[in-house]
Amino acid sequence: MSRQSEGPAATATRKALIKQLLAGCPGLTPETAGAAVVDLTPQARFAARKHLDAHPTALTSGSAEAIASVQKIIGRLIEAGCTDARQPACTQCGRLRFLAHLVPGGRICESCGAAVRYRASVAVCRRCGKTRPCPARGLCQACYYEHEAPKKTCTECGKHAYCQISARDGNRLLCDDCRTRASTTCAFCGRNAPATVNWPRGPACKPCYARRLDEPGLCHRCGRFRALIGNVGGHALCGTCSGHSTDYGCTRCDNPGGAHTPGTCYPCAIDDQLARTLAVIPAEAADQLQQLRSAVADTANGRSALQWLRQSNVRKLFIGLTATGKPISHEALDDAFLAGHHIATGHIRKILVAAGSLPPRDEHLARIELRLGLLVAKYPQFDTILRTYACWSVLPRLRRRARTRRPTEHITEWARARIHSAAHFLSWAEEQGQVLDTVTQEHVDAWLTSGKSTRHNVRDFLVWAARRGYARELLVPHRGKPDPAGLDEDAHWDVLQQCLHDDQLPLDVKVAGALVHLYAQPLSRIVALTSNDIRQHPEDNQLILDRQPVPLPPPLDFLVEQLATERGKKPEPGPTPTWLFRGSYPGRPMPVSTLQRRLNSHGIRAKPSRVTACLNLAQDLPPAVLASITGMHVITAEQWHRRATPDWGAYLAARRQANSARSE
Repeated sequence: MSRQSEGPAATATRKALIKQLLAGCPGLTPETAGAAVVDLTPQARFAARKHLDAHPTALTSGSAEAIASVQKIIGRLIEAGCTDARQPACTQCGRLRFLAHLVPGGRICESCGAAVRYRASVAVCRRCGKTRPCPARGLCQACYYEHEAPKKTCTECGKHAYCQISARDGNRLLCDDCRTRASTTCAFCGRNAPATVNWPRGPACKPCYARRLDEPGLCHRCGRFRALIGNVGGHALCGTCSGHSTDYGCTRCDNPGGAHTPGTCYPCAIDDQLARTLAVIPAEAADQLQQLRSAVADTANGRSALQWLRQSNVRKLFIGLTATGKPISHEALDDAFLAGHHIATGHIRKILVAAGSLPPRDEHLARIELRLGLLVAKYPQFDTILRTYACWSVLPRLRRRARTRRPTEHITEWARARIHSAAHFLSWAEEQGQVLDTVTQEHVDAWLTSGKSTRHNVRDFLVWAARRGYARELLVPHRGKPDPAGLDEDAHWDVLQQCLHDDQLPLDVKVAGALVHLYAQPLSRIVALTSNDIRQHPEDNQLILDRQPVPLPPPLDFLVEQLATERGKKPEPGPTPTWLFRGSYPGRPMPVSTLQRRLNSHGIRAKPSRVTACLNLAQDLPPAVLASITGMHVITAEQWHRRATPDWGAYLAARRQANSARSE
């Protein structure tokens, strides 16, 4: 409103308001005060004057009771450079925003007001029946957008869904999946990305949102274990203590909620999912399934367990296992494996074996037999020859090896690769119009040169077939291997010292890295170590490596003992040994791939480090002892010994040649 159009009463109100501003902010000039109120309506000026009469310090106190017109005046004074004026903060979130809503205790911003109205609408959704906020005509937000929100065709993907005009995409009609979201700086990681939520600490991107909810901590103010989404004075606070509308806690228990389970924690969400999945439990399998339910609910990684249970193939597997009305057995799980449930049956089997509901068995051999069944189903014309080769050549070698040493994933992969190479070679020969007894050396050479180097694995099958009279004598050369590349001596010992003395490394990484650098242990043997492999002696502690005791020098002995005791494992021998490197499944060790990723993430490369360690050991130990400690074959140990020790015969020949040259 301009000064020319205002009446005498409005002019008097404006001048009186300017005097109040000058009195409230002593460093303010009349021109600045006049510019702060010139655009206000007479009604707003009158309301501001009345409020300043009742609260003379409203301009400088930062009180959240300031009305809208006073907040506008404060904002203009701050923009003009007035240092005395102080903008009021929201009483709930603490952010400096325009406070549009009055609640008991002061005014709140528009976002907190929406949150208050949202929580006040909690009721039973008339469509899904769940108790949750229902702001849309008795419907929760999910049901409204899915069933009753006006749907249109997205101009980007063509999906018929709830769409809006997106100004950032050229005013196009786009669904939520296609429209471009505004990017902002994440307050947690600093990346420029679309904000998933605005917390008291600031906007959070999608990965940081999930990480904060899935990795809660202790609130500095209330001491509860919650998602820390606020920061006051350098201290991390939960949602309630930082003025947010929720603390992201479970509505049923006192646990912190998860990123993928709104309103509930992962244990409660897993229990609900199991109740739906195992709705009908036959009496014969009740004990087994209850043990399975308890083991899944008590898992440390609740997010992974919940995502696994939500998979459709897992639900189908549970329905199939419970529909028979019989107890779950290895044979029933094997049938489910052959029916296509490859991964899910392995998970369930591991849990039931660890709980004692199923007897343990050699899963490495059983897995080879199951994979053989799948392969025979794919190539039924080679059923006889493949089963004969596997049952009379591959599996007996695995069984003999299992009597003297523990089976590993590496030996299982070795057997699988040879059986699959045999099947692929037979299939290729059939395409060439040949059968096994008519295959010639030219066919074998063509097979080897037309594919990857892994085709040389067929050598074992062809040698066996020739000895049994199924094929001619065919030559498959051994696959060439490059010379192993290791670390230089200084780098090798530097990494070993880091594994022994760096307190920043995780304990399992320190122990595994030290065993690789000191005793050249493969990761497959490291993950198979149990508490029974630790031997305590008065002089020094020992570690059993494939029945070969080796000394544990300090401080490695302390690290191994600490690894055994920190997770509730006893170093003394017992009837039920526990794994030193425990996996995510009950009663199972850590997978080799997981340990390798953990070592790589801390800059420890196991393969070149083991090469250098093998060379160091081969210089001091005879091949037989080297083979026993490292788990390699004696022939391989002899090759390492020749590689590590100097060739004195060549040295003497060179000396004789040099002496004869000088004599001439």
